[in-house]
Amino acid sequence: MRKIIEAGQVKQQIKWCVQEYSLLIVTAGAGQLLWNEGQYELTQGSCFIAKPDHECEIESRLGAVEIYRIIFAPLPSSATTYTDALPCDVLLSCYPFSRCLELAEGIFRIKDAQDMMSEMRRHILLQEFLMMLIAQGVVAGTDWHQHIRQSLRYIQEHYNLPLTVDDLADHANMERWRYARMFKQVTGKTPLDYISQLRMSRAKQLLSGTEDRMFDIASHVGLSNEYYFSKKFKKSVGVSPGQYRRQCRDHVRVFSPFMEDYLVALGIVPVVQSCHAGWGKQDYLGLNHIPELDIEGDDPDRLSVYKPDVILLESASFRWKLNEYQQIAHHITLSSHSENWRQMLVSVAEMFGKTSVAEEMIAQYEHQAAAARSTLERRVQGQTVAMLRLSSCGFTLYGGEKHGYTGPVLYGDLALEPHSLVRQLTKGARKAELTAEQLGLLDADHIFITFDNEDGQKMGLKYLSSPVWNSLRAVQNKRVYEVDFLSWMNYGLLSNRKKINDVLHFLG
Repeated sequence: MRKIIEAGQVKQQIKWCVQEYSLLIVTAGAGQLLWNEGQYELTQGSCFIAKPDHECEIESRLGAVEIYRIIFAPLPSSATTYTDALPCDVLLSCYPFSRCLELAEGIFRIKDAQDMMSEMRRHILLQEFLMMLIAQGVVAGTDWHQHIRQSLRYIQEHYNLPLTVDDLADHANMERWRYARMFKQVTGKTPLDYISQLRMSRAKQLLSGTEDRMFDIASHVGLSNEYYFSKKFKKSVGVSPGQYRRQCRDHVRVFSPFMEDYLVALGIVPVVQSCHAGWGKQDYLGLNHIPELDIEGDDPDRLSVYKPDVILLESASFRWKLNEYQQIAHHITLSSHSENWRQMLVSVAEMFGKTSVAEEMIAQYEHQAAAARSTLERRVQGQTVAMLRLSSCGFTLYGGEKHGYTGPVLYGDLALEPHSLVRQLTKGARKAELTAEQLGLLDADHIFITFDNEDGQKMGLKYLSSPVWNSLRAVQNKRVYEVDFLSWMNYGLLSNRKKINDVLHFLG
């Protein structure tokens, strides 16, 4: 078999004409596949084999869909066997997903190798992958996947009824054990977890958009016991239904240290903003009229003066030792999504009943990034870029398109070409400290640089006056661009918009 493999993201929509067999594996995100007049819901673990001579289209939802695409063509001697056995035009679930991901990554790692052993290894990995899918295709050929999709529609229409797994299995005309297993493969959740999530999602809509009583909302989503509804809601969302309703009001008083980017993007003004003695505050957010609280230097009791209704934290905030703040008001801790700022924005939006605002803001960002990408493609095609952070300790090089504060924007959203050192020194990491020797190899065409703080800028001057620094191509060509520290060393929609605007200012 001839084989080509690509890894990438679909951030809005991608469409292509399939000329050979294409194997699509979704590794993250969610979206929709439009294929041969059919529509298929894509989630992590979804897998699809597209036949030649058809148009294929993928649309993303709430951010990017990350996929592997393997293009292959059976050799003439085996073409009939493979084409007869391949489960084409059927949405499959990679099962077990960990093994499927391991096989796809294994092929990707040696996709460009030309030696005989690597070529044999690629074929073996691909054939093992196809064997797994052919085995699943036997299951898919019984229309069980179609039964599960029909069951999902039934649940969405009747989630307010007292549904049980036995009832759903009977409705799908399947054995209970098979139904539960196939449901988990298709959705990634058990039937009861899926129903619970659907009920809580609808409850949030009713709490934020109506003044209905708690008992009425509980009954509407299939939980006639108000106490049980409140308990389930708090376990799922992190706050009680009453607290969630109060948070959805425009005048909610929120303190969310170094997560203000997400609040402001959603139209929520924090009651007090965080700052840091060494770094200052996030000036790019335009919160000049909002009082400041130094999260390391100020007495936590100062926060009580501003009477916050809720303190919103993310799990990585443990480094700031914010436990004392949590005694002042009800607090919520969200899982850290790091580079996946889109998911974090959606998570914050769900806490305040602003999911539609998050969707609109993400769509606007994707449009801005696409326009900027088109401009930069014409202006800096073939030129390389690097991002440096300078402190009193020296230079730090920031990572590639999937890691760190800057890589996903520079090399992902804007599709700029990272200098070879970025890939070599930051494999799977967000950053790498540079030695003087490594710095001397950084012959990127363009360098963006930020200073750790004012002291770092003063002490870093010795590095900027060194012969190694002044020998760099970007320095000699006056293509080194200083950028704001807190907007570039941050995650968030507004932070990333600032990065795009800065890049266009300097390069566009």
